[in-house]
Amino acid sequence: MKICISLIAFLYGIVATGGTISISSTTPIFDNADLGYISLTGATKVSAGDPSDIWSNRPAQGQTFLTGSNIGGYDLSAITLIVDRDVNGMNSTIRVGEITGTTFSELTSETATASISSSNQDYITFTFDAAVHLGANTTYGFDWGASGSGFVPYYYETDVFTGGAAYNSGSAGSGNGSITLTPSNVYGAPLDRAFHVNLIAVPEPSTLSLAGAAIFAIYIMGCLGRSKKNFIPSGRTNVLYGFTKFASSNRCSLRQHFRPNRHGLTKEPSL
Repeated sequence: MKICISLIAFLYGIVATGGTISISSTTPIFDNADLGYISLTGATKVSAGDPSDIWSNRPAQGQTFLTGSNIGGYDLSAITLIVDRDVNGMNSTIRVGEITGTTFSELTSETATASISSSNQDYITFTFDAAVHLGANTTYGFDWGASGSGFVPYYYETDVFTGGAAYNSGSAGSGNGSITLTPSNVYGAPLDRAFHVNLIAVPEPSTLSLAGAAIFAIYIMGCLGRSKKNFIPSGRTNVLYGFTKFASSNRCSLRQHFRPNRHGLTKEPSL
């Protein structure tokens, strides 16, 4: 079981560095376990030079969100904002991390460079090279920073998304380990970004599949170790299962070993 869990943790711990940026005039569809609020109704478009811009001389601009209760957690694959101008020569960095109070604990960070022609009120999407696994019932945050050119995003000065809040972090287009919630700007305080987070609920591993993985792990250890590995099934006090590697044939065999009992049974039939 520990081998299984460790392998899953290792795979999810891989951090990629290269995402992709795309522009679309189509509003993102909320399906699966997606979160966010990205209607243009009530959204505010700030002007260039505002502290809420995503630009090289601004903090990284972010949004917190609370995941649902799915036991298997969620995979985050993309983040979408609303943009109001061309994105030319922008080097973007998107971070995702767990939020505790005003502390940002980074899970992953990816970068992408884009020179894309867009119109006012288009949707800009950052798609991660590797999906980010998120736990259930946990507050996370993402932020978008830029070096060189950037873009002007939309936000709301009313609390349209009750599962989180807007924030900024760091300086010069780069976030750090601390966030400032509902940051002020020359027009007011953005309470929420206009955003869409693409999430897919991860099925909970079944007991049967975990048991199968555990037996396979014992098989591998038994073969590689060239020794017999025994284990006792739950509820069976007189039965051992073991994997033995035979030097003569270089193969592994699963055998069922009966312990002597009050009937004197000592037979070891091969499965």
